[in-house]
Amino acid sequence: MEVELSTAEGNDLVRYPSGSCSALIRDARMVSYAVAGTWYCVDFPGSQHTWEKVIVLPQESSKNRKRPERADGFMRVVLGDKSTDNYDIGEMGRPAEEFADFNIFFHICRMKRLLGFVLHFSVLMVFLTALVMPSCTGKQPVATTIGHDSLGLELARIHHNRDMLASLFNKACNDPRLEGSEVGYMVIDCTDPMPTVIAQNEASKTMIPASTLKLFVTGAALEIFGEPVFKEVTTINQLSINWRASNLLRKIGGEVYGVANNKNGFQAILDFWGRKGLDLSGIRFDDGNGLSRNNAISAKQLVDLLNIMRGSDYYDIFYSSLPVAGYSGTMRKALKGTTAAGLIHAKTGTIAGVKSWAGYVSTHHGRKLIFAIIVNNFTCRPKEIKQKFEEVMVQMTQV
Repeated sequence: MEVELSTAEGNDLVRYPSGSCSALIRDARMVSYAVAGTWYCVDFPGSQHTWEKVIVLPQESSKNRKRPERADGFMRVVLGDKSTDNYDIGEMGRPAEEFADFNIFFHICRMKRLLGFVLHFSVLMVFLTALVMPSCTGKQPVATTIGHDSLGLELARIHHNRDMLASLFNKACNDPRLEGSEVGYMVIDCTDPMPTVIAQNEASKTMIPASTLKLFVTGAALEIFGEPVFKEVTTINQLSINWRASNLLRKIGGEVYGVANNKNGFQAILDFWGRKGLDLSGIRFDDGNGLSRNNAISAKQLVDLLNIMRGSDYYDIFYSSLPVAGYSGTMRKALKGTTAAGLIHAKTGTIAGVKSWAGYVSTHHGRKLIFAIIVNNFTCRPKEIKQKFEEVMVQMTQV
């Protein structure tokens, strides 16, 4: 999703879709500088969502209105009303303090543009050289060779990085610290129309999912209720608040079967995902938040759910509601400072002896992955599990 930033002359709005603050930060393709104190218009082309009031402020504002100060570097995004000093990020169900350090680094955007220009120029020079050199030797140019060679190199790169990913998964699963534990995972490449499985282990085995179970509740809620639950879904997925997820489960049960209780909620969710084509074999719900050890879901079922949501009218909202690695929610500290920061949107889950992740990956090479990892019955420190599988996630972004 492209995001464009421009001054809003005569307009006190900066626009972005409801509930997509993380998407704004993730997808920003903005000018390399901004005028302090000026309101800007952020445009998401093709979006059908409603717009809300937003203000984009430079980190250092200038009070000199006659000579606005240029604010190189980065900007801060805050929801709110221009007429007040109390910018309320609560529009997304979160206090403003928790978003205080959401900075957009414009120098990174500038570097990306520069590298893109250099790459395109290099490709053009190679192409022109290939056309000119044969004429000097009297040979006929072979125009298709370059394309075939490039395709071959790209396929070789993809296969090499997939092999590296599989190797890291095997290394993690065979780590002595995980002895006696159960590990189920699946990674698919959904860049092309036909998704491809690129790594899996015990993918169909149902295991204790912890809070990644909440995805079954929030995904169904978006389809059943639509816009009225946008903020609630964002809060649940970002902060993993258990009581909110349980309430939403019962609300679904009440909407579908007339009585808001857990039993009706479980049945309504199973019916919903069954109609969507999800294989429900072995799946079991004992609550709506993932705390119960009687819940059972497989890594494949999580991946299939995430893939189904890509075809939903509410996919943009669902995607942007997920924590962003290194930036927001329960993934705020995960992968911070690594090359994977900002490229992974995933729900996490943690209870005693259980760790799980499920979400989407945008790789450095433009490919789109969906993954789920569930680890049960480990006895080492959770921090060691986290470190081991975060190495795997970094490699995912290289595919």
